[in-house]
Amino acid sequence: SLSHYLKDLSSSCSEIPLPIDSVEPLGAELRQTTLFYPRPHPLLGLSGGKTKLEKVIPGVITDQILIQIRFEGSSKWPMDIEAMGAAKCAMLVQLGEAMEGQKDFTGPIVVTRTHLDIGYQGYSWRIIVRADEELRMLAKLKQPSPAALALQKHLHRKHVVGARHHTLIHPLTTRHPSASGVIRLVKRWLACHLLSGLLGEDGNE
Repeated sequence: SLSHYLKDLSSSCSEIPLPIDSVEPLGAELRQTTLFYPRPHPLLGLSGGKTKLEKVIPGVITDQILIQIRFEGSSKWPMDIEAMGAAKCAMLVQLGEAMEGQKDFTGPIVVTRTHLDIGYQGYSWRIIVRADEELRMLAKLKQPSPAALALQKHLHRKHVVGARHHTLIHPLTTRHPSASGVIRLVKRWLACHLLSGLLGEDGNE
């Protein structure tokens, strides 16, 4: 699986300064509540592919499946908010370069300041970095600026609340097979009535 692949890659590759401690799913596709299930595509690193297509943008072919990675705790993380963002970006760049150097990896790789898009086993994945040091740093600010408050709210919503929501919904759809169909039906009804944006995906689920 992608989780094992990323962990093994970070442990064996010297270019990545910290090993990956955990890989956490966030996307609705991984809790069986997405409206349209993704299908494997031959241009996204499907097993058996012989051509490495680096210029294909994964998001153009299909929607990305969102996951977040957490590196092991270390004193190497910077103590400045802007520097922390640059460090997370550097981690994604190094991870992308390490994948690019693997002979068995044939999918496309696109790195941005906030995420890493890859094609793996026929699916499009979006990888973001969760740095708990950054969350704690923002929470300890005595007089945070409006920008810092907005950043803290955004990161907490994306990393912490998103992971908790997935942990809540995934066991439900696993234990009760009908739950997935009911959630998808509700999403379909809301979308047909142009109401899906009122509560957001998590609220609809």
